[in-house]
Amino acid sequence: MTKKKKSLASRDAVRVQNGALRAARLSAIKTDILDNLRQPTLSIHAVAHRHGISARYIRQLFAADGASFADFVLDRRLAAVHLMLSDVRFAARTISAIAFEVGFGDVSEFSRVFRSRYGETPSDVREAARLRDSDRPFSAAAAAAKLVATDTALFVTAEAVQLCGATGVSEEFPAIHLFNDAKIAQIVEGANDVQRMVLARALLS
Repeated sequence: MTKKKKSLASRDAVRVQNGALRAARLSAIKTDILDNLRQPTLSIHAVAHRHGISARYIRQLFAADGASFADFVLDRRLAAVHLMLSDVRFAARTISAIAFEVGFGDVSEFSRVFRSRYGETPSDVREAARLRDSDRPFSAAAAAAKLVATDTALFVTAEAVQLCGATGVSEEFPAIHLFNDAKIAQIVEGANDVQRMVLARALLS
């Protein structure tokens, strides 16, 4: 092997090693976030301090993963609230109490981002869960929730792709991947046309 080839092979090995280290570091940071998710004081600076690295480096790790620290925290907190609202064991707790317990500090902001993410209000999610567990028909409520959520997701991601221009359709950027995920979500668990028929039957019955 020539010196040039050895040098290239060595650099490739370093890149692979560095990539593995960054992936391991990001995984540890995500685990830390999940362990402290319910702490209102959770911040990028607190996580950076615990890991002995800079907040800037954490931002770089998430950016390379196509996300951000704030988005990851928000996504996990919203998912935790959605899970609790869908569980009858938490039916006695108010929605605001659940939001505070998961780490949200502003109920009005929580309600806004929840509806933006899921296309339905926290009360809608809780009501659908109540109908499901009371053996009452909930197919119409479930169909409406799925229809609104996936249509909203597709609209927002399509706008994002257009807004980004040429980079919007590039596989190297997250916009097109989010658009594809939204389109898939319209198909799985019952295509949206089927959900519309379910709603139509419920309205006409």
